[in-house]
Amino acid sequence: MAFPSFRPYTRRLRVQVLRGPVPAHIGNQRWAGQQGFDDVGTAHRRGAEHIERPVA
Repeated sequence: MAFPSFRPYTRRLRVQVLRGPVPAHIGNQRWAGQQGFDDVGTAHRRGAEHIERPVA
């Protein structure tokens, strides 16, 4: 590690992340597979179509 002074922060952050909730979203590749698409690019394009849609 380049900056030893970051070790305590890194440890604390790692614990917070590992104990935290798992994100509810799924990635483009997983979504594409679930939808039956062979090309993840399709998922990226579909996501881009909805980029300006408000998040609830």
